[in-house]
Amino acid sequence: MSRIVILAHEAESLINFRGELIKVLSQNGYDVIAMAPEQDYRNKVEEQLGVKYESINLDNTGMNPLKDLATIYDINKKLRYYKPDIIFSYAIKPVIYGGLAAKFCNVEKIHSLIPGAGQVFLSKNLTTKIISQLYKIGTKNNDTIFFQNPDDQKLFNDYNIININTDTYLVNGSGVKTDYYYNTEPKTDKISFLLMARLIRPKGIIEYIKAAEKINKKKDDIEFKLLGPFHSNPSALTETEIYKWHDNGTINYLGVKEDVRPTIENTSVFVLPSYYREGVPRSILEAMSMGKPIITTDSPGCRETVIDGHNGFLIPPKDIIALKNAMDKFIKKPNLIQEMGQKSRKIALEKYDVHKVNQFMIEKMGLE
Repeated sequence: MSRIVILAHEAESLINFRGELIKVLSQNGYDVIAMAPEQDYRNKVEEQLGVKYESINLDNTGMNPLKDLATIYDINKKLRYYKPDIIFSYAIKPVIYGGLAAKFCNVEKIHSLIPGAGQVFLSKNLTTKIISQLYKIGTKNNDTIFFQNPDDQKLFNDYNIININTDTYLVNGSGVKTDYYYNTEPKTDKISFLLMARLIRPKGIIEYIKAAEKINKKKDDIEFKLLGPFHSNPSALTETEIYKWHDNGTINYLGVKEDVRPTIENTSVFVLPSYYREGVPRSILEAMSMGKPIITTDSPGCRETVIDGHNGFLIPPKDIIALKNAMDKFIKKPNLIQEMGQKSRKIALEKYDVHKVNQFMIEKMGLE
């Protein structure tokens, strides 16, 4: 039996983003070992996915060289112990340090997924140069690299990161379980908007709130919902900031919910004005699968989900007026909510169904 290690930056993502892939690989006869930093997720991962879980020493946000050397050492130690035939890594540090450790341990097949280039490539600076060189070193021996949008694929080519012997493919995001995220009826009796994301500034949260303030001056019967966790990222918004806007009625902050489906179902339009370098935002795919029209930015990853004027609207990043005008279109013409929402559902079924996405990746990795 061939053994495959799935190396992640967060244990929760193993369940939410790679759960179906892991289940299929296990069903196909592979001995799957899931690895991520959190120690207290063992029972949850093993019970829900039916595979072994191993915690690793990995700091997601820091750039401490000593800690990163400890990460490489720990991954190397785990790989030498489990002796996998294949490794599949995703997110910055797992891809870089997992790729290095896999080479040291003579892992036969090395595959990576780039789920969005992230904040580091938003501007060109010393950090960008360092990360691009680390990516180049870490992916040098990759057999396959998957990208979730053509902008990131071009970015890696422009930075000369990709080895000439590595196969690269575009994949339609992480996919979405279209049966779990079921189709819903349009909500036009009271129009509401929902932004669902980590509470960091590049997700466009400030722009969303400022646009809501402009609309709220004219309309008291429109609701602007915000759902998502606070974060340790340097660009994170504070609880004081969020609750100030919540308390004055600009937004309705809903906190964090394990099951987001009821919130999406009771929303008219989904909004993500992100200027983060996304892969393909999972939150948008969930909303599309549930039949919601989308307002998002014409930026990497986000633009892949919307045909402007068909299942929603694309707006320029950081453009508060354009965002306000897009939301106004749904307020003035509520019939667009149903029309565009149905088209979102159709796109989700045809393009982003998780089983189609996983099958494509399995074929390209030769894991059928």
